[in-house]
Amino acid sequence: MAAGIYKITQKDTGRIYIGKASSGIGIRWDGHVSRLVCGKHGNIGLQIDVNHYGIGSLTFEIIEFLPYSKDNEILNREQYWVDTYRDVGIVLYNVKERVEAWGYESTEICLNCKNVAYKANLCQEHYHMYKNNPRMYDSREYQKWLKNVTV
Repeated sequence: MAAGIYKITQKDTGRIYIGKASSGIGIRWDGHVSRLVCGKHGNIGLQIDVNHYGIGSLTFEIIEFLPYSKDNEILNREQYWVDTYRDVGIVLYNVKERVEAWGYESTEICLNCKNVAYKANLCQEHYHMYKNNPRMYDSREYQKWLKNVTV
C-alpha cells in the first residue's frame, strides 16, 4: 500500500480538500465517504456541502504517490499541495494555514464566529449547537460565511 497525497473536489462549488495517507489511500477515501454519509465528518465545510449536494458531487483523485511513508516527508508534500492550490486562488476546505501531524489538534477557526475551533471547525458553543441540530448550518449560510472569511 502506497503513501500519497489526495484531493477531494466538490464539483458544484469547485472547493477542494487536500489530504494525506501514510498507506492505503483507498482505505482513507472509504473512511471519508463513510463519515460523510453518516454525517460525522470532521471537516464541517465538506460535510455541509455533501449534505446539500450529495456524496455523488465529490471526486477523489490521487495527486501524488509517495514511495516512502515518513511522516515529516508526507507532511511536507501535503503542505506543498495546499500552498500550490491556495496560490492559484482555489478555495480549500483545509482551513489551517499549516498542515499538522496526524490527529485532530486544532488551530482552525470556527466557521461561524472566527474564534479558535474546539472540534469539527466550530468553537465549543457552535459545535454543541450543530451537534444538537445539524441542519441549522445549511449550505446557503455557509456560503455566505465563506464570502466574509479571510484565512
